[in-house]
Amino acid sequence: MQTSALEFIEAGLVALERSVRDHDGELRNIQLATLSPDLHPGLRTLVLRSFERSPPCAEMHSDTRADKVRDIAQAGQVTLLAWSGAEHLQLRLEGTARLHCDDEIARRRWDTLSPNARNTYGHVAIPGTPIADPDEQAHLPPDEQFRQFTVILVSLATIDVLRLGPGGQQTRASGRFTASGITAAWISP
Repeated sequence: MQTSALEFIEAGLVALERSVRDHDGELRNIQLATLSPDLHPGLRTLVLRSFERSPPCAEMHSDTRADKVRDIAQAGQVTLLAWSGAEHLQLRLEGTARLHCDDEIARRRWDTLSPNARNTYGHVAIPGTPIADPDEQAHLPPDEQFRQFTVILVSLATIDVLRLGPGGQQTRASGRFTASGITAAWISP
């Protein structure tokens, strides 16, 4: 076990960074929780594209027309949840999301995507709407695909790390991202 709550949280962040870099880590498939304008919770899985420590920020991508983008535009507050069964590790991060669509940040990210990845944001049908045949989905022209692409940047405020150990042991710490680093404390699982 780590000797301090801060070291425990740091180990969780290292695992998150490793997952983003390796593209195979379980922590890379992250849950994004939002609240709709009519106060219904929304939860979906996104790929964590990048994680920065300074300033603390997580990046994901979405189709501009998706409900999650509407929810973020309305409220901005989100929770991210990552779980690794292999490491018995859960990370919960909270923060404020900003949307970038059809701007310089979106263009820079778009330019790094493969044509296959770009098609993800180029369906004619709006995400979540009924379609006749899942095997016959029409795609928008490339310039219109870019206009449906949104970068979600989450400025992180808090982190909660939980590790499950042998024999039912659970270890948990909570932290807050500050200008000078992370404040951390042990908390009851």
